[in-house]
Amino acid sequence: MKMGNFWVFQNQCMYLFFIFISLSNNFTLSLQQQNPSNEVMALLGFKQKSVAADPQGFLNDWRLESLTPCSWRGVSCSLHGKVNMLNFTGAGLTGCLHMDDLMVLDSLKHLHLSGNLFSGNFFPMLEFKNCANLVALNLSNNSLYGTGIPRSLINCQLLETLDVSFNKLEGKIAAFLGNLRNLKHLNLGQNTFSGNIPQEMGSMCGTLIELDLSGNELSGGFPETFKSCNGLQRLNLGSNQLSGNFLTTVISYLPSLQILQVPFNNISGFIPVSLINHTKLQVLDLSSNGFDGNIPSGLCSNSSLRRLLLADNFLSGTIPADIGNCKRMEKINFARNHLSGQIPSEVWKLSNVHDFVMWGNNLSGEIPKDICSGTQTLEKLALNNNGFTGNIPASIINCANLSWLSLSFNQLTGTIPAGLHNLQN
Repeated sequence: MKMGNFWVFQNQCMYLFFIFISLSNNFTLSLQQQNPSNEVMALLGFKQKSVAADPQGFLNDWRLESLTPCSWRGVSCSLHGKVNMLNFTGAGLTGCLHMDDLMVLDSLKHLHLSGNLFSGNFFPMLEFKNCANLVALNLSNNSLYGTGIPRSLINCQLLETLDVSFNKLEGKIAAFLGNLRNLKHLNLGQNTFSGNIPQEMGSMCGTLIELDLSGNELSGGFPETFKSCNGLQRLNLGSNQLSGNFLTTVISYLPSLQILQVPFNNISGFIPVSLINHTKLQVLDLSSNGFDGNIPSGLCSNSSLRRLLLADNFLSGTIPADIGNCKRMEKINFARNHLSGQIPSEVWKLSNVHDFVMWGNNLSGEIPKDICSGTQTLEKLALNNNGFTGNIPASIINCANLSWLSLSFNQLTGTIPAGLHNLQN
């Protein structure tokens, strides 16, 4: 974060804090006169202290005369009439976020503040002192800044979901997060966290289902302590500076993995054959790294694969014919590699493919004359900058959903199909 922006945020928050102090006596007296519940007092305190602007009128029905907040917008209560959920997702609220009033709500389990314009330093303003019952905390898509994550989160031992993505947090990822042994979903993506991924975080493996550390400045590898994450289904490490052979030493040991995303890193070497053993894998994104060698055969032996993204590497050799066994395949992107030879007929015949992107290779052969004859799912066909020969097949006019067609810089001959103008997308 730029220093100028830091001081702007800090000054705004301090200004609002002093306004709150100046009004607090009158506010407390008024609350006492109306005799509302403690939860009404806590929520109105949060509103006055944290919300500087409410352009959508999201909190208009939060009124002092209410004896209970259970009918207020964004508030849900248990059968016993206690507040157990606050959901301000996309409410457009602006202000400097403070948590002290909300921590008074001893039955609060779910707190969703995603998609607002809350700012503030994550450390002094977000203290989690009484969060023993908190199960889900979503602070994503705000403007929170600060170094690291407040250690007071260690008090939230029942926490299953923690999402602070798309903020302005920096520094190293806190090792103490490994002590949150009930976490199932952890998203720290799209901040500027740096340094290594703490090996202590592997202690979450007993419950962890989803881990997203993408869009940061993390370096090193993926710690071997995560090898025991038998239930991990979705892992996104993309857009960092990670390197090493952790795909073999760690990722290969994760039997439940369904989504693996590691694009835009510094990983090199061969694509590990051990990835073939992931029978549940649906998305494999290794694009924009330094992989070389061949695309391994057998990636589709499990037939679950839906997206195979290997663009922007240094892969060579031919495209394995057994990729045609991925009958559920929706997206293939092998662009900007050094692949050669013809695209196997088995791959051309995949009937569920939306994106077929092969541009920037040394591929040859002809485009099949029956393309889109058996399916109309194809939306993107990018074969430019290769060595394809022959005609543009007339059957291409059957690709009714085609939105991107790129055949330039090849050796195609003949005429352009007359019905091409009928492809309205």
